[in-house]
Amino acid sequence: MFGTFYGLQGPALERRIDELIDLLEMQEYADRECKRFSKGMSQKVALARCLIHDPRNLLLDEPTSGLDVMSARQVRRLITDSRTQDRCVIVSTHILSEAERLC
Repeated sequence: MFGTFYGLQGPALERRIDELIDLLEMQEYADRECKRFSKGMSQKVALARCLIHDPRNLLLDEPTSGLDVMSARQVRRLITDSRTQDRCVIVSTHILSEAERLC
């Protein structure tokens, strides 16, 4: 649904969804209803939603909140990789060590 809001459709949208499922390692959850997800998995879905249209700018509020250690590492890696892709990323977090690491 969110991809269509940004003008994506058909094979291009399906390809982007598959990329995000792989990127966020959500394969086993891809065909499940979101309303039954844990807080961490819901956080991953929200992140995928904001990335669906491959934006140049990201404003992330507590992006690792509710995530397990491995998922939090994935999200931090995604944020640091965004720098090499010429994206502007603004992160709001109360975890000072995370803010230092990301900067």
